[in-house]
Amino acid sequence: MKILTKFESLKELKSEELESILHKHQRWLLSCGEKGKKADLRGFNLQKADLGRANLEKSYLCNSNLQEANLQEANLKDADIGGANLKKANLAKANLSRANLEEANLEEANLMEANLWYADLRRANLTEANLLKVNLENANLKDINGKRIIIFQAGKAIASYVDGWIKIGCKKLSVEEWLKKYKDIGIKNEYSEEQIKLYGDFIKLCYQLDNNNY
Repeated sequence: MKILTKFESLKELKSEELESILHKHQRWLLSCGEKGKKADLRGFNLQKADLGRANLEKSYLCNSNLQEANLQEANLKDADIGGANLKKANLAKANLSRANLEEANLEEANLMEANLWYADLRRANLTEANLLKVNLENANLKDINGKRIIIFQAGKAIASYVDGWIKIGCKKLSVEEWLKKYKDIGIKNEYSEEQIKLYGDFIKLCYQLDNNNY
């Protein structure tokens, strides 16, 4: 007898049922909760669902199966996605600010240019996830799996390194570009000599990590 896994045993949802839930959720958002109904998709199988550009702000998606789902440019601000399976999901340019992604499986997910400002990623699995140009400012990255992410601050601006890219303040460049330009950028933005040196040391460390020299 086959033993069902956590996500194989989830409830199924017809496309027209999903459309109805999304419509009611939109009304709920626009009326500040007075009309419609907040989307509750906890425990549903949404594998390969097309939710591109969907407005799922503040929705419940925890413990759902979103493997290979299309969530490109979706609004998932303040959504509860904890424990969900997002393996190979497309989350490019999605708004995940303040979203709960605790213990979510984001293995091989595409998070390119996604906004994860203040998102909770504790114990999330980011193995082979695409984090190119992602915004991780103030995200909770405690005990994440599968990625090397470094956050650094020397008084003036938060710096983050992930997948060969460094963001310092509002400026994001490749590690190689920062190596060439960090002094000039620091002077232009009125950083002190000490701050320029500290950020320079951080950039050099990231370069060593990129080239497996550390």
